[in-house]
Order: sequence, then C-alpha cells, then structure tokens
Amino acid sequence: FDHTPSPSHAERGSNGAALFSASAVITIACGTADQRSPTDGTLTETAYENAFFGFTLPLPAGWSVATPETEEHLREEGRRAMVGDDPQFEASVEAATAKTSQLLTVSQHPVGAAVPFNPMIIVMAEKIAHAPGIKTGADYLFHLGGALERSAIPYEPRGEVSAVDLGGRTFHRRDFEISPPSGITQSYVVAREGEYALAFILTARNQTEIKDLLSLVSKTHFR
Repeated sequence: FDHTPSPSHAERGSNGAALFSASAVITIACGTADQRSPTDGTLTETAYENAFFGFTLPLPAGWSVATPETEEHLREEGRRAMVGDDPQFEASVEAATAKTSQLLTVSQHPVGAAVPFNPMIIVMAEKIAHAPGIKTGADYLFHLGGALERSAIPYEPRGEVSAVDLGGRTFHRRDFEISPPSGITQSYVVAREGEYALAFILTARNQTEIKDLLSLVSKTHFR
C-alpha cells in the first residue's frame, strides 16, 4: 500500500479534508454497473458504503472526509517520505501504487485544524491476483512488514499479528510505531477479499487511541 501521510502531516493534525456536508449524499464511484471498481462507493452523512466489496462503515459524527485532491496530496507526500533516496524501492512502491485504490480517508478534524494530532482512518484495496500465496490478511502483513522495514520512515513493529472480527469477516491486525520523536502508531487491519487485499489503516498517537479507532471500524457491516 501507498498508505501513509508523512509524519509531519500527522503531527500537525492535517490528516483530513473538507468538512463533510450533513445534507449531501456524495457519490464517489469510479465504475459503472457493467464495469465494477473497488472505488464504487457512496457517502452519506452517517456512513460510507462500498458496493464492490459489499460493506458499510458507519462514520463518526463530526469527522471529516478527505476530498480526492487532499487524498492525492497526502498519498504523494507519504510516497516521497517512504522512498527517500532509494530508486529501487521507489520503483517497487510505484508498482504497488498502480494496483492500489484509496477508498476512503476520514479524520477527526478537517485538514489544517489547529490541533496537536488528528486521528485518521484510511480504507484501501490492493489487487493481489498475481499472488495466490497471499491467502489471508496475515500473509499480506508478512510482506507489508518487509516493505516497511525498507522504508525511509523509521517503522518498528509492535506486538504480533492477531485475528480481528469485522462484520463477521476475519481480518488480521498488526501495529507499527514510527520511531520517536513522531509519537505515531499505525494499525493495519487486513483481509483478502477475492482478488484484493482490503485494509483499514488506523493512525493515532498511542494504543488507547488505536483501540478507539478499532472500535469505530469494528462497526463495519458486510452484506
């Protein structure tokens, strides 16, 4: 996954975007009925629903949903921070990015809010049809761990991979901490869904906040 904002954005509390309009229903689908896409989703004032994967994620009241422009900015900044000056790793990240769809980015505060930190949930999907050996989220996390070790961002794994139930589906979770002084923890909650790895990425300052975010995504419902 091309998955993370740079530490500077997280520390400044800018992981988010325009405040979601309570009166609007925003369609963010990129596919059609005849050509379905992982990004076939809709937003209401209370939930995000993805037609491709068949799940609904209730949205916390008052949280902000990122615009596509903000998502692209954060994704590009995160990519640059990850690859550093390693051209081979950059090529690998670019290849993964081409197969990855960012489905949703939602944060507690809008981008640029004057807050010390801005907790965030990202939902992403990477096409892994080429890798039949990745049968579960745990398998995917094994490979993700190797990629994060190579990252220019100083990730450190925390704890072991554990099973997590989301909407009756078995996902697997592992946490990674970005070394001090960042004070950032990311929890990856992943399952294989058909030809894709579906991931919920939770960004917070500590395990207490991670548990709060995990409680939010645990309300995900699969039809």
